[in-house]
Amino acid sequence: MRRARAADIRALDAYVARAMRDWQVPGLAIAVVHDDSVVFSRGYGVRTLATADSVTVHTLFANASTTKAFTAVGVALLVGGLGVGGALYALRPGPYSNRHNVDREVTLIEFETLQALARDHGIELAPHEHRRNLTTRGVPLNHLVGKYFRIGDCVLHGERLNVPCLYLEDLLGKKVFKPLLNRSGLNCRIEAGGTIRPGMAIEPR
Repeated sequence: MRRARAADIRALDAYVARAMRDWQVPGLAIAVVHDDSVVFSRGYGVRTLATADSVTVHTLFANASTTKAFTAVGVALLVGGLGVGGALYALRPGPYSNRHNVDREVTLIEFETLQALARDHGIELAPHEHRRNLTTRGVPLNHLVGKYFRIGDCVLHGERLNVPCLYLEDLLGKKVFKPLLNRSGLNCRIEAGGTIRPGMAIEPR
């Protein structure tokens, strides 16, 4: 990999400045990783609009549920008694609760629910917005409450239906609370861990 030129860095700075303006973001930090090494890092803007404290490469940000999208896009590693490897609740510092609850070790939502939100309410939810670990298709999750089921080598137990929260409305600026009532997904306990990949079937036990 060639070393970044000064012109490249200036172009990146300009791109970040435009993105911050367009998305009304007060500050952010960027790190570029190559071959397991950080080759570039820089902070931009301020931590809050109320202060002049600059964002640095060491500034800590609340990541909310963005890790759910990272783990759900490709491969998800489910760890019994813990959750989705690398995700927020597996690491324990939840944004609204620091308690680990077995009934939310992994969360599922139906693709059909997301389709209905878009079709009936004009609300589109990206994977990082619906705050669920896994998206299913063709499986009525309500029927899995109180039951064990298998996905690949993993065995899950449907603990309870997920309840939407007003916090999600505030976070997204989208009126999702009422449309998601009774179809906000399924909270599960991990009985046996393993790796889940896109396309794996859900098999009731």
